[in-house]
Amino acid sequence: MVAVECLNVGLTTLGKAAMSRGLKIAMMQNFVFTGVDYSSPTLGSAMANLVPACTFFIAVVFRLERFDIKSSSSQAKLIGTLVSISGALTVTLYEGPPIYDPSHHLPHHHHPNNGLLTQNWVLGGLFLELLIYQYPYGTISK
Repeated sequence: MVAVECLNVGLTTLGKAAMSRGLKIAMMQNFVFTGVDYSSPTLGSAMANLVPACTFFIAVVFRLERFDIKSSSSQAKLIGTLVSISGALTVTLYEGPPIYDPSHHLPHHHHPNNGLLTQNWVLGGLFLELLIYQYPYGTISK
């Protein structure tokens, strides 16, 4: 009887741990999909490139990373952070040639948006920002 109870408690604990991790992944995926629906894949890609910079920033704020401006390793980390932020801004703000030709309209039932979600860049950016700040917390807390 004791063995069955230990097995039951062990399997329940493992199940709760697996579901907790799965729920976190599903929540992160929903943030990505909602953010990209409201904004654009370009903004989603640029925000994903900011994850290392946000991880470094959070680690410095919570004093998990020592930052001494006179140290060459700290200077390299700071330069890398600034380069990643400037690269994300460049990707987001650069308007290249259009890929989609509006003269070739898709039928109404094949339109990717179908009017369900309007483009709201602020809301989409907030969803993507929640994602990029949530990821470092999971990495740092381990």
